[in-house]
Amino acid sequence: MVNKRKNSAASSSDSSPETVDWSQIMRKAEQQVYAQRKTLAQSLIKSAQEEVESLTKQHSELLQAHRAEQKSIYTSFINPVTLRRERQQELSLKALTQDRNSRRMIIEYIELFKRCDISGVGIEAQGMMVEFEKGLKEQAGIIQLQSNVQTKPISSRKKSNSSSI
Repeated sequence: MVNKRKNSAASSSDSSPETVDWSQIMRKAEQQVYAQRKTLAQSLIKSAQEEVESLTKQHSELLQAHRAEQKSIYTSFINPVTLRRERQQELSLKALTQDRNSRRMIIEYIELFKRCDISGVGIEAQGMMVEFEKGLKEQAGIIQLQSNVQTKPISSRKKSNSSSI
């Protein structure tokens, strides 16, 4: 490409030798690379935001299902203690699995943003992901706390009550 320019310039003006301005060529190349990296980072941020929205929606639906199931369990008459314990353990496992998968995706996106950091774009996205991850951990912690409190065997509750008396 440079040789073509040199040849065409030499043929048009034979009296002056062609000098290549490498700094200008490098600046143009850097601008092109910057533009490509910027569009890549923007597309990654957009896909990450869509993924975060999707995961948030799935997580909230799971929590709503968990709460609805808890309400129905409390009103049921078929051995409610055992049924409640089994269902809560199952829902807690689903929520924790979802939370782990979400964290794994977030970590992958953060690594991509670290590699494609352009003028703070990746840092902002990383901050957004960290906040989202904290929210997921808090929600998963609430589910775990609820299942731990409600799945204690009745015998251990009686022991703790009798020891305090």
